[in-house]
Amino acid sequence: MQLVRKISPRWWLRGNQKFDLIAFKASTSDKGVSSVSLPCILDCSADICAHLRRYYLSEKSVGEPLVYWIYSLDRVREVAGITSEIEVSEEESTTGDICHRSVLNIEKRHSKKVAGSIRPEDCYFCDSGTVRPCTASDFNAWKSQLGPA
Repeated sequence: MQLVRKISPRWWLRGNQKFDLIAFKASTSDKGVSSVSLPCILDCSADICAHLRRYYLSEKSVGEPLVYWIYSLDRVREVAGITSEIEVSEEESTTGDICHRSVLNIEKRHSKKVAGSIRPEDCYFCDSGTVRPCTASDFNAWKSQLGPA
């Protein structure tokens, strides 16, 4: 299953050159990692960037570049060493996104491993109608402009 996760540049740790735990942390409300089904996005929207803009821009993300990461549950299992079942629930987001998914049964120690494994070049930047892979330099610059999470 291919999923998309919106990534905040504020979650980048410049000193360690990797992402903080929050980049793949379960929410306190539903205990799931908020993600979006890639096949559903492609069925429902013009593109990933348009979909994320429509449903996932908030007051907290004003001024932030729109960045996302595409991942698979197989990668999560492999990186985190998870042998148990990973459940994915289909839950409409509070903003009305029918493509929203919650990835469940992810322990904090697993989240930390997955977040630390996200490479900048695995993330994509929605830039004025185009999409391009990110670089560590992008995240360092954005983090300097935006400050801490």
